[in-house]
Amino acid sequence: MSKEIWTSSEVRAIRSQQQRQWWTDHPEEREKRAMRLFGASKAKIESGRRTNGEAAIEAALLELGIAYLFEHRIGRYIVDFAFPALNAIIECDGNFHRINPEREKVREEWLLSQGWRTLHLTVDQAIGRRQTLINRIKTFLPL
Repeated sequence: MSKEIWTSSEVRAIRSQQQRQWWTDHPEEREKRAMRLFGASKAKIESGRRTNGEAAIEAALLELGIAYLFEHRIGRYIVDFAFPALNAIIECDGNFHRINPEREKVREEWLLSQGWRTLHLTVDQAIGRRQTLINRIKTFLPL
């Protein structure tokens, strides 16, 4: 009986395929791991849910009749609410944004270099007074 000999790259490819299949078959584990590693924001992105702050911003945008893209990719970054025609972004900054302020600064500078303006709102600002939120959005986005 002859033994089949696999190269290390073949072994890595097989393991990688098996791991991808396992994560596909176990989405609840993928979400738990993302939560453990990256905090609630990353887990939320993978599950497609909105935080309370994002839901409040979304309700205000809908009330104003403003079209937006949710969790839109710009380069290597994902932004909460994008308005491509206006080169504008609204971010709801939760705990995830405080983990690595230097990375957030690099991200912000890159987006600005690409012509994007950003309105940062904390969760408290987003879920606080509704009319104040609406006024901040109106001031930021030229309607």
